[in-house]
Amino acid sequence: MTGLPLTEGLQVGGEGVANRIAGLLAAIDLYWLAAALALGFYGWQRRRGAVLTAVNTAVPWLVLRALGLLLLVLVPCLARNADAALGLLVALGLTWLLRLRLWQRRVCLAIVGVGAVAQALAVQCRISAGLLIAIGAALMALIAYRAARRWLVARGIWQRAASPVSEWLAHQARSPITPTLRAVLEARLRQHLGFRMESLEPLDAAGVHASTPMVVIGYDPDGTRRRYLAKIVSGQNWQVNVAVELLQYLQNWRQRRLGRVLWPSLRALVEHEHYMLLFLADAGVPVPRPRGLYRLERSAYALVTDFMEGARSLRDVGAVSLDFVRQALLALRRMRELDCAHNDVKDSNILLLPGDRVAFVDAAMATSVAGPRRLAHDLADMLVCLARHHEKTAVASAALDIIGEEGLRDARRYLRHHLLNPEMQKYTSVELPRELRRLIPKG
Repeated sequence: MTGLPLTEGLQVGGEGVANRIAGLLAAIDLYWLAAALALGFYGWQRRRGAVLTAVNTAVPWLVLRALGLLLLVLVPCLARNADAALGLLVALGLTWLLRLRLWQRRVCLAIVGVGAVAQALAVQCRISAGLLIAIGAALMALIAYRAARRWLVARGIWQRAASPVSEWLAHQARSPITPTLRAVLEARLRQHLGFRMESLEPLDAAGVHASTPMVVIGYDPDGTRRRYLAKIVSGQNWQVNVAVELLQYLQNWRQRRLGRVLWPSLRALVEHEHYMLLFLADAGVPVPRPRGLYRLERSAYALVTDFMEGARSLRDVGAVSLDFVRQALLALRRMRELDCAHNDVKDSNILLLPGDRVAFVDAAMATSVAGPRRLAHDLADMLVCLARHHEKTAVASAALDIIGEEGLRDARRYLRHHLLNPEMQKYTSVELPRELRRLIPKG
């Protein structure tokens, strides 16, 4: 009789221990622990060093954790079960991420809103006053931001404030060329091109965020002295490039609809630019011909191209001739015939060569399958670039002759100051796009 209570006591005690362990594991929240480990593993693969890994793990985890806590408050009021909660998140995510027309996006959001209100009324949900105040403050801030964006004075103040930040980021993006990087680059050039490097000099390129441009000076196998351009792209360049794209997104949120690319990895960035330069050069578009893409170390690549002798950036040039204007428009027409868009047309990416010849550089954002909106946006940016250095009536007339009336009509809608390339907005008056728009027939 004494053994039975002891056995029962052990069973009860065992169940108590199991319940305590289960409660402890539930309190730890293993889902979020697994999420933190996944972010940590990803950060360790992409970054070197414990500090960067910790930062790149902690920041996304804290953002996601805050989102989880917000959903913990809101979801019971908006969804009746886990399946409905997942549907709510998927509907909002797809409505935001997919490239829908405005009325299509509004229809989807209206359906989501009706479903959320119906669920909240059905369960008689009560939301705390603090949460309502926070949501209201966020909406008021968004409305104020949208209103300020339409006010030219406020827009100019924001652009002047953002320009020094952009230039500072460009300066920070310069990667130091260590003796190891120099030695590896010299070995790669000798192995693949038979080029004997003599010196490596920095190239001053204002506004360049995604690379550290260097001029490679040396001798070909036949003894001819030659110069190449080496774009050293490192993990630091890639990080700053992402930061600059986010800054430009804040400067001009409408650019998001044009499909600007935030490259998922450093390798994807450099391989895409190498491919696009080869494609455009073979198609007859005036771009520097690439001579090789070399990996210098784990997080550093060198894209070597021909050096454009005597070239000057349009950013550093005053007035240009009508012949240069026509050549630039002819080069753009060739890209349009190939269904290619540069996606980053601005003064610093257009070169003036001796003999009034033109060349495009920096094809990292270019695409070989462009839609009509990207082609029209490229043309609008090109018209503004050329009109800043030549008489706008002559530019519009040359574009009408070379591109055609239909292409100009498509570009007319993007001839607005807030839709220009973010760098062009800093140096272009508000009136210039408006004046160009008046010179183009509405049709």
